[in-house]
Amino acid sequence: MPSILSDNKEYIDSISENVFNEESIKDSKNKFYHFQLNGIIKKGAFEDDEWMLDRQDQSNCNVFFRFQEIRDLNIKQCVKCWSIELITKFTTSYARGLHSFVKQAILISDNFNVSNIEKLISAIENKKSNRIKIEVEVSDETKRNFISAVMNFLDYSHVDTREDYFNELWLIQQKYNTQDNIRDLPVFEDVYLFKYLIEFYFEKEIHLKDKDEKLFYFPIYLWWKITTIIPMRPSEFCAIKRMGIFYKDKKCFITIPRKKQKRLSKHVDVIDKIEINKEIYLIIKWYINNSRIYGSTKTLVSYLCYRSLLENYFPNFNHNNYNIERFQAGNLYLLLNKFYENIVVRRFGLKEIDKIKLNDTRHFAFCSMILQGFNRLTIARYGGHLHLDSQYHYQQHLDYFIQSQVYHLTTIYKNCNVFFNDEVSDVFLQEIKNNFFLTNQPKIGWEKMDYGYCTDSKMECESTNCVFCTKWWISKEEFKKHEKEIRNLQGMKEERINKRKNFILNLRKKMFIDLENLTYNPVEQETLTRETKLLNGEIEDLSKLNSWL
Repeated sequence: MPSILSDNKEYIDSISENVFNEESIKDSKNKFYHFQLNGIIKKGAFEDDEWMLDRQDQSNCNVFFRFQEIRDLNIKQCVKCWSIELITKFTTSYARGLHSFVKQAILISDNFNVSNIEKLISAIENKKSNRIKIEVEVSDETKRNFISAVMNFLDYSHVDTREDYFNELWLIQQKYNTQDNIRDLPVFEDVYLFKYLIEFYFEKEIHLKDKDEKLFYFPIYLWWKITTIIPMRPSEFCAIKRMGIFYKDKKCFITIPRKKQKRLSKHVDVIDKIEINKEIYLIIKWYINNSRIYGSTKTLVSYLCYRSLLENYFPNFNHNNYNIERFQAGNLYLLLNKFYENIVVRRFGLKEIDKIKLNDTRHFAFCSMILQGFNRLTIARYGGHLHLDSQYHYQQHLDYFIQSQVYHLTTIYKNCNVFFNDEVSDVFLQEIKNNFFLTNQPKIGWEKMDYGYCTDSKMECESTNCVFCTKWWISKEEFKKHEKEIRNLQGMKEERINKRKNFILNLRKKMFIDLENLTYNPVEQETLTRETKLLNGEIEDLSKLNSWL
């Protein structure tokens, strides 16, 4: 596995980390001015239809961004802001290529007219390139990059038909993906390693350290705690208002900035006020109370606090002062990198770890909601999707999420939390530790079963099979004798999990949903809730078994 510090490959993900909103034009103009000062943009103004930029990968060469052909002024503004985001993140030559792809898509589809979806797809699949006056087929890699660029722009944009196009493009994107080029989620072992580390760092270790350091990295903690529960983009997290949390009727709420647009009958009415638990409410309040001394801020995360502490810890770092009242996704991206470099790698010594990206938590949150039994309508409303089908892109990671849950629960049942194997998190785990890990012989009062023992005198079963019960115990000698039968149960459980997962996905897809009245069939929801609970029971059973094997 490559080091997290040495991944220099350029690619664009089909999901955008940013979103076009009322602040985008102002922010983009500030960044444009910064690029001019630094010699990256050599000619043109933001309002012009042509920009000349320095080609950073070749000396004495330039690249051009041209907007003349885009007739729709609103889309043109959006493309300009998106192009600035590209220049911020990629080399200018790569950014210009992505810009060109999106411009072609706009012209082919007539500004993403809903009636031209098939026309755009046909143009992609039959795409050719002119080389020395000879038409040649373009590679699958070029088609893949074209699709990813257009999907990223649509996800960023305010185009009314963005989800119609996005969902269709996602379907054909699968044809051109290979295992080598798919932007996959990090290996789940490293995700949980990061989870344990971040909780240990902010909840335990840091109390013995520097308070300013805790405050500097605290936005990472907020991002992790909020966005693994509520599906949102990094830019939406960064745009949460300073006064975006409130307490009402003994409940805590947070207001999420969502794209505002006219709702059609086929659209989902998204939710922007979401209930949160008291833990998240209190950590947000802690951050607000401790960062207010740095000055006023429009966003929950204080840019002035971030900048001041950045100068303390990294005095030679040249940060970009675009807007001192707003913390932005670029700041969060830098802060996460600093957390990995200085805390994960240097302090904890984890040099070879698969790095989590800002958008990954959005995937985690969607999958988590599926495993909690939420239907497509509820998930779409919480996730900010206008169409029910938009969550299929995230649903493809459900197998990954189930495997990660099995790994997580297995780790708990083994009582070997990756970092803190000398600690027990609650009384339940202490009982498991006492029963299994500190015992070599069965105790008086334990009931002998077909193989192994029941440690509960009341024999209150957790499963129809003793092997899947936390109260079951077996000696090493007897385990070796029955190992084959026990291991066969593992395959059986994995098969049942897969079948139940597929049943749930099919049930979700067929479930009746009335978009106009925002209602769903309560009987079908009851079935979905029951089946999801059974799936989670199967996951727990497999985890208990795996903890022995």
